[in-house]
Amino acid sequence: GYDNIILCLDADAAGEKAVNAIRDLFTPNKLKIVHLPMKDAGAMLNAGKVREFTKNWWDAKPYTPAGIVTIDQTWDDVFKYTQTPSVAYPWTGLNNLLMGQRKKEINIWAADTGVGKSQAMREIQHHLIQTTEARVGCLMMEESVAKTTLGWMSFHANKRLHKEMQYLSEEELKKYWEAAQIGNRLILLDHKGWQNNLDTLKARIRHMVHSMGCEYIVLDHLHYVLSSISGATGDWSGIDELMTDRDVCLHLVSHTSEGRNLRGSKGISKLSDAVIYLERDKHAECPILANTTTVTVDKNRWCGDTGIACYLYYDPATGRMTECA
Repeated sequence: GYDNIILCLDADAAGEKAVNAIRDLFTPNKLKIVHLPMKDAGAMLNAGKVREFTKNWWDAKPYTPAGIVTIDQTWDDVFKYTQTPSVAYPWTGLNNLLMGQRKKEINIWAADTGVGKSQAMREIQHHLIQTTEARVGCLMMEESVAKTTLGWMSFHANKRLHKEMQYLSEEELKKYWEAAQIGNRLILLDHKGWQNNLDTLKARIRHMVHSMGCEYIVLDHLHYVLSSISGATGDWSGIDELMTDRDVCLHLVSHTSEGRNLRGSKGISKLSDAVIYLERDKHAECPILANTTTVTVDKNRWCGDTGIACYLYYDPATGRMTECA
């Protein structure tokens, strides 16, 4: 029956605990909580701060449950959000839709087998290392570190080294290997000598992020993790823990089945910030069309724009994917 209920408990851990225990018991809009600059009313009385205590009492604000704010309290959040740094993708059309990539994002890259997902990931890794000072963690789950490194070296040779290995001298091969190091900022996962379970995988990623300073992680691909690693069978909830409270951007590759259905988990697209599909007619009679990939943004949590972003042409001679008409 009271119009106001005012809590004035001790300003210490016990008082805070008591306030938290009882604050939701009262009728909304009736409760006010006094915040004292000293331990309690007695301490303020002894210090001769009766007027200050009285002012604190009458200035007590109505209690609002955590998570509920009025719009006049949102400026700091709005300004911080508008200052979120973004890093560009290698392709203009994708940047026009997604406005780049950001920390704490999970971006899903989905395609059928053999469309070029891994090559697209290499292009992103290469672009990040060329245009930023960041380290990039690379978990190519179906490749050895030798094959991944050779693919990375091909960028600097501007040709597909795995097709020319028998023609290259050791000196020439090592020249490309040395050129590909670029500050030693590409960090790889070696599959040899580690146990295939989800906790181990998460520990390796934590080490890449916290001990080696990786700001971007490429995991290729999700279906391998869900089908081959103990503790992750068909359950996306275990995978999303990889990103919890980590100031890192994750690019996660996923296979598709029956059109644009993501394999491995039904919940994967719900947790992601962006879903990008790569589609290509591998059997087209025209060799240019057969090597041209359509990049479509199906989900865009940052700004909402979706649709065809760009087209990427894969050059069989150089092994590079470049934006085309």
